[in-house]
Amino acid sequence: TKEEVGYLMNLLREVMGRTVKEALENDTRLIFLGERERLAPDILRVIEDAEQKTRDCALFTFGIALSYGGRAEIIDAIHRVPKEKFETITEEEFSKLLWTKEIPDPDLIIRTSGEQRISGFLPWQSVYSELFFTDTLWPAFTREEFDGILEEYAKRQRRFGVEYRVRAAGLGAVDYRAALLKVTHQVADMFGRRVDLQPHDRLQEHRPGLAKGRV
Repeated sequence: TKEEVGYLMNLLREVMGRTVKEALENDTRLIFLGERERLAPDILRVIEDAEQKTRDCALFTFGIALSYGGRAEIIDAIHRVPKEKFETITEEEFSKLLWTKEIPDPDLIIRTSGEQRISGFLPWQSVYSELFFTDTLWPAFTREEFDGILEEYAKRQRRFGVEYRVRAAGLGAVDYRAALLKVTHQVADMFGRRVDLQPHDRLQEHRPGLAKGRV
């Protein structure tokens, strides 16, 4: 809700100073992923200051998704594909246009609160990630539960490439990233390179009660 988003923004204002201090003490770089133009000016200054102060930290990188939506990220990347690369761009080149370009794809994603979906979180980057779902609410998530998930993760056999495919209706096995690149090329032909889809606005049309702010 709008009230929840407002609370989280105020919380960010309150804790970011301490977060930057702890990041510097632990040689951790802070980066923020999301639609920055949707943020309040003072919030934008806070996150830019945090990124500036921690930019030379090298031991860890801590990415914070703020006003983030996976579809919006992909659309933003499409907008920035050079015209001459639309027909030949590779997965690696497209990945460098995403908001996560400075961090590797996640090996493990944990979804708390009992939801059995990733809700648009890193759709491009998570195609090979191991997923874990827990009923525990995020504030109650403990080190012990995290350790248990890591133990389970260590037992999983990870596969990459052709064995990670999705089956599209009537199309047989389709590689997800390859399919997205194909759609990118088709969108370029249809819209003359510029894509004007606004994911949050489209969603709002179908779900009027949904607050457009995201964290």
